[in-house]
Amino acid sequence: MKHSEPLILNKEEFFEGFDNPSIQEKVVGVKIALLQNDNGEIGLGLGIEAPPLHSREIEEINRFFAKKYNVDEMIQKLLQHYQDQRSQNADSKSQSDRKYEITDIAHPQYPWLHRIRALQDVREDVHQGDLGGFVESERNLSQEGSCWIFHEAIAAEDAVVAGDAQIRELAVIRGSSMVSGSAVIRHRSIVEDNAIVTAGIVEADSRIAGNAKVIESPWTQAAPHISNGLVYGNISGNVRLCQGAQVLPGQVFDNPTPDELRITDAYMKILRTPERENIRFPSPESRIPAKKKTRSETER
Repeated sequence: MKHSEPLILNKEEFFEGFDNPSIQEKVVGVKIALLQNDNGEIGLGLGIEAPPLHSREIEEINRFFAKKYNVDEMIQKLLQHYQDQRSQNADSKSQSDRKYEITDIAHPQYPWLHRIRALQDVREDVHQGDLGGFVESERNLSQEGSCWIFHEAIAAEDAVVAGDAQIRELAVIRGSSMVSGSAVIRHRSIVEDNAIVTAGIVEADSRIAGNAKVIESPWTQAAPHISNGLVYGNISGNVRLCQGAQVLPGQVFDNPTPDELRITDAYMKILRTPERENIRFPSPESRIPAKKKTRSETER
């Protein structure tokens, strides 16, 4: 289980509306952090600084927290908080440490957007002096990693591009969305609202919206490929969504196998490679010994 740096909350504001003052008096501090499990799912973790509490008291605090706070809204607030911190850290960097600058070259249709220029070699296909796509502010593109916005692509509003992500060919990242990891967004596709994409390819006029999550499988490290698709739910693993297929809010397509799960507007099926259909066995000498990871081990 991975977690972010915790954010310290105001105790009085947190407990506003809490009807058990005896428990509240015991609490010294309250912290909250983003948690990510081995399946790539993101949630919230609540930390209470206090003398040892009875299990019933802890349950009462957790019930109050779940009832008072909207999980998706809190996740987005935390993501925005961490991005603001990164922007502040970037502002304090010397010019030699920064990987890009925002130029005076304005977008022809949206003049509040401006092109970026690389201040150093960012990746194999982005060298010092190269112009990139458009941003609204520096918080749209991290100064860390090899993430980049290419061509006429745009990252605007409160959207964040981080990690090693690539935004290419008229793609748009907007709203409070986040694209990170090894994700590639291209070909006029849009990631918007509170969507999160951390792996895979999104192309051909696809739309990733709402609270959608597109992530890598922790079992196979395979990532989704979305082409001309509409995603409002969650997708992970070797999933090929194409030909106008839609994933509705609340729907989850998790493929932990090496076989391709193909979803179109007309059908859904598993595609197995010829190698997988081969019933011959390799000799024991040719096998590479590896410790098998069971689901229970991963979940722990």
